[in-house]
Amino acid sequence: MSIIVPSVIWLKIWKRTLPQSGVFLSQPAHSIYSKTKEWPQDSTLEILQEVERHWNNVVTKPQKSTNSRKHVDELGKKYVLAMFPYPSGELHMGHVRVYTISDSLARYYRALGYQVIHPIGWDAFGLPAENAAIERNVSPSQWTDHNIEHMRQQLCQLGCHFDWDREVRTCDPQYYRWTQEIFLRLFKAGLAYRKQAFVNWDPVDQTVLADEQVDDKGRAWRSGAKVERRLLNQWYIQCTRLSALLQDGLDSPQLQDWRNIVTQQRQWIGRCDGFVAMMNVNCNSQATGGARETLDGSSVPVYTRLPELLCGISFLGVRSDHELALAEGSPLTVQYTKTLTTCDASTSSDIKCSFRVSRVTVTNPLSGATIPIIVSDELPFHPGRCEFYVGYGAGSELDAGICKAGDFQVVDVLQGHTFKYIQEQTNASVLSDLEGVNKHNRLIDHVIRSTIGDGLNPDVTENASHNFKAEQISEMSEINHPLLPRSENSHTQVELSFDPNLHNSSELTGLSCSAARVKVLQLLEQRGAGGFPASAHLKDWLISRQRSWGAPIPVVHCPSCGSVPVPSCELPVLLPCHRPDMPQPHASLRSIPAFTACNCPQCGGAAERETDTMDTFVDSSWYFLRYLDPGNAEAPFQRALVDAAMPVDVYVGGEEHAVLHLYYARFMQLFLHSQGLTSHSEPFTRLLLVGRIKAPAYVRVSDGKYLRPDDVDCSVSPPVERGTGAPVKVMVEKMSKSKHNGVAPSAVMAEFSCDATRLAVLREEAPANNRTWRQQESFFPVMRWIFVLWKTVGKFVHMRQTKEAQQSAGVEAAEEVLRGHRNRAVQEVTRHYADHQQHTAVRKLETFTRHIRSAPLTAMYGAEYERSLAALLLMLAPIMPHLVAEMWLAFSHHAHLPHYKSEDVHEQPWPEVDHDYQPCYRVYVTVNDDHVYKGDMSIASLEALQWQEDRLLQELTQEHQALQVAMAGQPVLRSTFTLSDEECSVKLVVYTLDDEQLVAKKKRDKQAKKLLKAQRLKENSAKTKPKS
Repeated sequence: MSIIVPSVIWLKIWKRTLPQSGVFLSQPAHSIYSKTKEWPQDSTLEILQEVERHWNNVVTKPQKSTNSRKHVDELGKKYVLAMFPYPSGELHMGHVRVYTISDSLARYYRALGYQVIHPIGWDAFGLPAENAAIERNVSPSQWTDHNIEHMRQQLCQLGCHFDWDREVRTCDPQYYRWTQEIFLRLFKAGLAYRKQAFVNWDPVDQTVLADEQVDDKGRAWRSGAKVERRLLNQWYIQCTRLSALLQDGLDSPQLQDWRNIVTQQRQWIGRCDGFVAMMNVNCNSQATGGARETLDGSSVPVYTRLPELLCGISFLGVRSDHELALAEGSPLTVQYTKTLTTCDASTSSDIKCSFRVSRVTVTNPLSGATIPIIVSDELPFHPGRCEFYVGYGAGSELDAGICKAGDFQVVDVLQGHTFKYIQEQTNASVLSDLEGVNKHNRLIDHVIRSTIGDGLNPDVTENASHNFKAEQISEMSEINHPLLPRSENSHTQVELSFDPNLHNSSELTGLSCSAARVKVLQLLEQRGAGGFPASAHLKDWLISRQRSWGAPIPVVHCPSCGSVPVPSCELPVLLPCHRPDMPQPHASLRSIPAFTACNCPQCGGAAERETDTMDTFVDSSWYFLRYLDPGNAEAPFQRALVDAAMPVDVYVGGEEHAVLHLYYARFMQLFLHSQGLTSHSEPFTRLLLVGRIKAPAYVRVSDGKYLRPDDVDCSVSPPVERGTGAPVKVMVEKMSKSKHNGVAPSAVMAEFSCDATRLAVLREEAPANNRTWRQQESFFPVMRWIFVLWKTVGKFVHMRQTKEAQQSAGVEAAEEVLRGHRNRAVQEVTRHYADHQQHTAVRKLETFTRHIRSAPLTAMYGAEYERSLAALLLMLAPIMPHLVAEMWLAFSHHAHLPHYKSEDVHEQPWPEVDHDYQPCYRVYVTVNDDHVYKGDMSIASLEALQWQEDRLLQELTQEHQALQVAMAGQPVLRSTFTLSDEECSVKLVVYTLDDEQLVAKKKRDKQAKKLLKAQRLKENSAKTKPKS
């Protein structure tokens, strides 16, 4: 009679022999097989840890990476990349999960015979290191180097096998020298520029934050400080220029298993259904507030869906918080009022739009005309992030009214047809979206009605939302500009049902609107004034950071020459911490005159070096390319090496990086491809984004403060705070130091061993799923299985050492059964590894272990048992590299088959299915949505039935009574037959009822279940009722 022991009690029993010192007294020191050639009886914690200490240098030893193109071509390559960590000093459980997954995949592909690239590095710049260094009065470089060394030891302790000869750190001058070189390429291509803009300023960390780094309460993501709005000169990368190409890239067949990541990327970029026209800013003599110094001569990107009507723009509108609204406007506020009357004339109301005219204007890049700017928060701006409202004086009644009130020039470029043309170019499905997004609904209604009339379908001007249906979204592709090749499917090619000719449109006069769109985009491109497709949603990439621990921006500001790039031969522009002749900065590089003072590379005069550093997203946007040629001192990488190894085959990392980092990395790869540095425009093939590890967190209800677990009394329900009795709420949240719910991996490995931790991390959930960390429940089945594996290998060694081979009845039959289990396990586990579903592979291996142990003892002398045990260990090696190495050593010393004599399991090839093995197929039959049958059939049996569903159903119905009852002699009305060779499964879904009968059946089944449940409750109540 078996006794079931609860997991927590079992673990306590397993650890009972541990004295307070943590040393087992029941085993002599150094009692592992590798040293004594005797197999220990029990897998105690000391034994497991001794095994890991002995094998750690072996399983993590560096293997020389092969950069030969020929070698890669012969064996095939697998570039397995885990997102490199920030060197905080300590690994957390999220790191353990990510790197265990990538390491197990790299070992799997290496066993298959691939040339595996599995590098590691450090995303070493950033605010946390700088702030920690300031607190400890050391340089950020020293602090970071110390953390990297400690975390490198932790990764080795975890048993990860990385290509350490490829290691990079972004704070190394030999790395950021090439980050600076890439910036110069962007600058020379016109994609890096400097402008003054309102930014999010963190007063604690003293730096600029991107919009994504500010939470919905207006607080900084890291410091928690209330974010301020400041106007500063900032550096941007014009990623919007390539946004349409990045949208196109999401349709590439190269991308595998991106699933919802494609949707997230598309949503981030937005629909590229418009174009950008760059307009120069002008300030008149009355402009104040520093506008003349900061804005005059700059340019702004104006998004428009109708570039052919460029000469018809009468004014641009901006919100009151826009940088163009800073210049003091006209002293009078102009108000446009329109009375709206309902169709039955029963009610009427006024629509008001107040605005002021700015003393800042822009120049039309096509006609050279001056376009006024109005400032108003009451305009119906695009619901996205579009900066400008584009007003056509001849385009809508609202725009005409504003022009009249502001005395703006109206240019009718379509001779009275502007209303109709805008109507033809807009979509009818956006009104409901607008009403849910914009608070000025009635004003939007007015714009729509005045544009198209009350009796037509509700379309809107270009400032409204564009919610096209999927079938209406055109294929996005690039226009012709110097960076990129021309696309056959150009955005400029349009077919219009209403295509009038243009008037008063400079070079476009006389052209049809469709021809004018092609022409105007070419002219804008030639003049460096935009002309590229873009979305109204996406903004350019703000990369300026006002801190000292980042890659310096290689630009010099000269009073005579303006912003001048540092020559490539003078790179890198070193940080003060990398120059012994300079003092260490407190926060900003601006505080060090020795750094800022320099000579202009162009004229030689006195100049000032740029003191902003680059956002760390720039460093991480190309690191996967540097891994392939880390020692190159002449270029960021050699193209031949990159072309041979790219794209990354499997990219493993946290799901929180599915948008920003992925977008920036795709942008950088596309840019470098346009520069002729790479042959691939997309950097990654398969994404394996890993879910978060969560744990219970304790929150004081009164003020939301997170409490330490030791400060909470969980013996009462609900739990309360110790000492105060204040109510506490338990929430399952992502592990975090600030929430006091983190678990230190070093403590877990000390308690259960490294390999047990790796197995526990992989076993319970699919990689993409979030998982809640329940330590005792997770490790119970893990430690039990390790114990069983240890006993299994020990029994094999004992039998082979002490007894001669014996023959007994039934061994051949048992071996044939075991052969079937082995082949099926190899087939299924290999498929699960290939699908990156290690958790399912682990479950299959647990089942295979039970099949091996169920074989008779005499089978241990046979070749089949040897093959099966070898296959089990080989398929476990990527997950538990230390313990399996020890088990394999003992196994190999007692194996009879010659190809198992090698003592290093990690040099063994992956097991294969026997060439003459024909797997059984698992057959599932569902009748009228009821699962009726599950069983196995051989390929021979299925071939005899010619794989026909009617014959299969007839055969199974004759043999199984459950199917006979379910079919009830009724004819089949419809059926589906699904065959999966990968899963070795056949699924047959049969319906003998029509839809109406099926609904009635489900109702009857539901009622029957209710009655059965009520009857059982009544019976149980009668059994427990006390006797009188």
